[in-house]
Amino acid sequence: MFFSWLEDAVRHHGAAHAVVQRDTYLSFRGLMHRAGRRMQELKALGVEPGHAVGIMLGNVADYLVLAAAVDQLGATLVPVSPLCSARELGLLLARLPLRALVTRPGAKALDPESRKGVGDQAGPAPTKRTRMQGSLLSNHFEGAPVAA
Repeated sequence: MFFSWLEDAVRHHGAAHAVVQRDTYLSFRGLMHRAGRRMQELKALGVEPGHAVGIMLGNVADYLVLAAAVDQLGATLVPVSPLCSARELGLLLARLPLRALVTRPGAKALDPESRKGVGDQAGPAPTKRTRMQGSLLSNHFEGAPVAA
C-alpha cells in the first residue's frame, strides 16, 4: 500500500522533496530507489512475503526507506521503539516471529550482556548480524517461526 502510493508520487512529483531531515534531502524518486535497494538486501536475508520485519530506528529518514522496502516485498512491518529495554525486546521476540530486526549499530537492547537474566522470555537471540548499506544493521533471526 505504501509502496504503491510512493510509485504514484514518483510519477507526479519525482524530483520534489519527499523527506527532509536535518541535512538529509530525499526526493520521491530517491526514496523509491533506496527502498528498492533495501528490498533486495532484505530479500537476500531470506525475508519473503508474509514475514514480519522489525524496524527499531526511531524518527529518521531510513525508517521511511525501510517501510517502503518492507511493503514492496509484501512483508509485515513491525515498528519497535529504540527506547525499549532488553526485557521488553525479549518479550516481543518471544511472542512475535520476526524474520529480521533492523537497528542502528550498537543497539543496547540487543547486547547479549544486557539480556542476561531475562530468562526464557528473552526470545531468540540474533544468530547472524549483517551490515546493510549505510549505517543500518540487520539482525537476522535464523530458525525463528514464520507467520503464514
